[in-house]
Amino acid sequence: MRHGALTLARQVNQQHGDGRMWDLVFCSDMLDLAAWRGLVHPEVAALPAVIYFHENQLTYPLPAGETRDYHYGYTNITSAFAADAVWYNSAYHRDDFLTAADDFLRRMPDFSEEDIVAHVRQKSAVMYPGITPIGSAGEGRSAGPLHVVMAARWEADKAPEAFMRVIDALAESGSPFVFSMLGGDAGDETTLVAFRQRHAARCRHWGHLPRATYRQALQDADVIVSTADHEFFGLSIVEAVSAGCLPLVPRRLAYPEVLDPSGTRNGFFFDDEAQLAARLKRLCDSVREAPHETVWPVGLCSPQTCVEPFTWSRRQPEMDSALIAVAGVTQPADIPR
Repeated sequence: MRHGALTLARQVNQQHGDGRMWDLVFCSDMLDLAAWRGLVHPEVAALPAVIYFHENQLTYPLPAGETRDYHYGYTNITSAFAADAVWYNSAYHRDDFLTAADDFLRRMPDFSEEDIVAHVRQKSAVMYPGITPIGSAGEGRSAGPLHVVMAARWEADKAPEAFMRVIDALAESGSPFVFSMLGGDAGDETTLVAFRQRHAARCRHWGHLPRATYRQALQDADVIVSTADHEFFGLSIVEAVSAGCLPLVPRRLAYPEVLDPSGTRNGFFFDDEAQLAARLKRLCDSVREAPHETVWPVGLCSPQTCVEPFTWSRRQPEMDSALIAVAGVTQPADIPR
């Protein structure tokens, strides 16, 4: 975020000097868009710009002991103000960011410019990311114990320690199960190594997997668990549901919006670690009694129906139309559908 605007501006100016031109600027929240527009050729600076907020630097949780650099958050604010359209990966993220931006600006001693939050809100839209559905490996489930998966970065905001505590509690209950802990190899290495050694017999997959193996692991699993303290969408959860996994996630953050827009899918959520451990124990015991049955609740919409709004077949046309509208160009006839 410090140097990206300058680096990208120099690259774009060189291409523009060679005769290149574009219809639209599409960037992420990691670009200082206001600075970039001031550094590029005026013809390029005048292009309509869409900024996509996947994260933001005002509310992204910090590891213990770190101090927030509010310059990054202010860059997010000025970038949103400089854009023609501001997209977020969830309504929860939009509201979280704009509330924090308003609070941040109001704390300035003078020239707080807090009215710009209202301007940003007017040009804001929710544009969920898309997935390519994985699909279940087959009807029902394979024989064997319950297979529980966590698929997330092993960093503080995803709270891997909470997942490990739940697995410890489940093991102490004596219920049969296996688990996979997928994601980046970060966090407290001593804790991770001790946990893996403690549950070596139950651990089916560990760490980062090649894409094909990852897809297969989700197809083999029964339950996808999140213990996150921070989530603006939950792409790995949605992908896992598309593979047939039952999601067990906190009843907060973006999860209710993404997984339960109608407010009727209570079985997806837990309120604390004890409730999650108890729910997993019941599932372990039900699988032991009926080893070839799915754990997906009877009467609930199918996994495919739950994630259908986030498939690229649904997301691509909406995003294309929105980009074309911002660009103010005629819709190309060759956009693939």
